[in-house]
Amino acid sequence: MAFLAVAPTAQRRGLGTAMLTHHRTRLDRIDLTAWTDITTTAQTLYTRHGYTPLPAVTLPDGPTLQPMRRNAAHHGAIPTNAAHPAGHRWQNLNS
Repeated sequence: MAFLAVAPTAQRRGLGTAMLTHHRTRLDRIDLTAWTDITTTAQTLYTRHGYTPLPAVTLPDGPTLQPMRRNAAHHGAIPTNAAHPAGHRWQNLNS
């Protein structure tokens, strides 16, 4: 995900949580670690989704950004899509 933002008038309705949950699920399926830079106001949301804060960076004449990292939750599974089962295409990949 290149960019995640929720309009101020739509915040606190679960939209950011829904997007992060979807993104986290996709990353975990492929065992991919994620990094992000956020404004400090979003730190609680990202922490709830498994991101760990790194030392903050204050930009010259700009905002303070909070770098964060999240390790993938490796499950050892091949990506699946219940709406479009893989059938026999993946049967030999788990051997």
